[in-house]
Amino acid sequence: MNVEAMLGRMHIYHRPVYYGIHAVKRFRFWGTTDENLDRFVKFPEGWTLIGEYVLPDAVNNKVPTPDEKSAWDSGFELNVTDDNVNPEANPKAKIRYLRIEMMETYDPSHKVITMNEIFLWGQIEKKYY
Repeated sequence: MNVEAMLGRMHIYHRPVYYGIHAVKRFRFWGTTDENLDRFVKFPEGWTLIGEYVLPDAVNNKVPTPDEKSAWDSGFELNVTDDNVNPEANPKAKIRYLRIEMMETYDPSHKVITMNEIFLWGQIEKKYY
């Protein structure tokens, strides 16, 4: 991220038009400040669980109403601490590198998991530019 930061909130956007289906429903954020490239091989050693999040149930996949489409297309705002569902997580940990573990989609029969965009906000502790 070119910064070391504590995350505060995030906004998740799924692919428009695909209401539910293969969009991620439950996921985990992991973070580390370790610059060692071996951290990818040793996962989860050296990584801190920032949080586990569950998005609201999907809208009707077959015939969504205009309000359902609008809500889905607006995305989901999550507070990194308050919306965490895993008591073992440390949402206040400082991180530089972020890893997303996709755990569940709205339709488990799909072999694809998608998440269109993620916006993150937080408190920057150190810059690396």
